[in-house]
Amino acid sequence: MPRYLGKMQDISLLNEIEPEKKGHSFWLEIFLFVFGIGVIVLIFGSQYAFGEFSLSVEMKNPSVINPKDPVTIEFNQPMVPSAVEKSIVVNPGTEMNFSWENNYQRLAIKPKKYFTPGENYSVEIKPQAPFSIKQFIGKKAEAHSLAFSVNDIPKVVSMGPASGDPNVKIDSDINIRFDKSTRGYDIDFVIEPYSGFEISSDSERRDFIIHPKDSLEYEKDYAISVREQVSIARDGAQALPEVFRANFKTEGKPVVVPDPAPDAVLPNEVVEAKITEGKYIDINLAKQSLSIFENGKILGTYKVSSGKKGMATPTGTFKVMSKAGRAYSKKYKLYMPYWMQFTAAGHGIHELPEWASGYKEGANHLGIPVSHGCVRLGVGPAAKVYGWAEIGTPIVIHY
Repeated sequence: MPRYLGKMQDISLLNEIEPEKKGHSFWLEIFLFVFGIGVIVLIFGSQYAFGEFSLSVEMKNPSVINPKDPVTIEFNQPMVPSAVEKSIVVNPGTEMNFSWENNYQRLAIKPKKYFTPGENYSVEIKPQAPFSIKQFIGKKAEAHSLAFSVNDIPKVVSMGPASGDPNVKIDSDINIRFDKSTRGYDIDFVIEPYSGFEISSDSERRDFIIHPKDSLEYEKDYAISVREQVSIARDGAQALPEVFRANFKTEGKPVVVPDPAPDAVLPNEVVEAKITEGKYIDINLAKQSLSIFENGKILGTYKVSSGKKGMATPTGTFKVMSKAGRAYSKKYKLYMPYWMQFTAAGHGIHELPEWASGYKEGANHLGIPVSHGCVRLGVGPAAKVYGWAEIGTPIVIHY
């Protein structure tokens, strides 16, 4: 009997312990349920916060920007700044600074220096949550791509005097015009060989005037270089990249006109001017005379010697093509002072020729066609006409 009683006591003890075990299991289930819900919320919340769910992005700035302008991107939801900044890829690669606004929905991307002028850029944003279902199954979130272009640097569109001009006045200003404002750019002008000049511009920094403090030298070749770069801090006088280069030559020294021999000058012809605006040279082969006119008014008439028979001076309307103070003819081995060429074949107006021996043809030839086709002037008139005429001055030759 006592033996059965002991068994009954054991069963009673078990009944007392079992409810306690059941209580522990209940709270464990509750914990696991809450933990599972938390993990799900964490995963899906993370995906939302990092932009894997229904994210849209929009570029707020124009599609073409200036080199130092920021790129502004608008998100449709608040973002995690550190994650977004790590996911951004800019091509071509550029060092960037980031700035957030509007509750982390607006991002300004600004280059540490500047975007390359004339370049096309793309911005890729690749959101990826740290707890991502897509990442778990081996997929990546879709990237958002945006594109923009950068304005090219301002270009020089005109220069006065024109590049290649061989007859620039020694006190001339140099005028340079860009196709747009150069605000935001460093501009340097270099004239070689010269350094003493002043620079002024309009308010838009589009039109520049370079004024030499002292006159340039006569009959000298000059080069002008325009150098330009987006404005950034520079160390010392570091040279800017060259964007434009041109050349010109200054005028010859003023001609000192000697008193002409009496037999080299004729009374001014009483004729109607064939050109009434500006300067022009009139050559009458029948009278063997040359007259200069300006705005329809005759300024002087001089004896000439034109081409002899078989080598006649051509008739028609021409212009001064080039000038040289003392030209040399290899064909005839003589010098031609105060040379002004007017045909591609080599015809010109010049003073009585000088031979290599030093002999100068006499004024007694004036009024007689004895040249090889050129128009010869006497000592004095040749220098005067040469100094008065400009390249491009019309020449009318007739009988």
